[in-house]
Amino acid sequence: MTSTANYDMRLRPTTMRRSLFGIIALLFVGCGGGGGGTCGSSTDITGTWSGPVLQDDVSRGNPGTVDATILQSGCELGGTWNFTFQAPTLNKNFQITGSAPETTNVQFTLLECIDPNCFTITTCEYQVTGTLISPTEISGTYATESNCSSAQSGSFDVSLRARLAPTPVPAATATLPSPTPTPTP
Repeated sequence: MTSTANYDMRLRPTTMRRSLFGIIALLFVGCGGGGGGTCGSSTDITGTWSGPVLQDDVSRGNPGTVDATILQSGCELGGTWNFTFQAPTLNKNFQITGSAPETTNVQFTLLECIDPNCFTITTCEYQVTGTLISPTEISGTYATESNCSSAQSGSFDVSLRARLAPTPVPAATATLPSPTPTPTP
């Protein structure tokens, strides 16, 4: 019997609910395609990441940041990716989908959210391509890929802020009632 680990993310309930749905979906997808194969050795990038948007062709010099929560379940990635700019009209929220990196090359897709809680997703996709500079830094680029109303691209450099360490699930313990003394006649 295998044990299951819970992630102590300390996130908003809606973000945890969205992340939970993403993890459940990942469990159904599995690794390696048909035949139940494995994806090989992967680099675990689970954690909260944050850093500057170095360049963005739409923001035109408007300072921005990336805040991401990356979750990894076996071979698959999930989580959230948020762009926040000084001009709030440029802010965007995304869901992360893709495969866990097997080398220092990091690639995944961002699915743009319509609402702040990411309950509804557009068909607009961004492709993220990066390099794991160190176990705590990813530097890379992003660009609209398909189904987007306008093109957007840029670059970022994020650092690991916190590792989402699994916490063991407490074992169930049974509490038996105390025996009731039998009255003597």
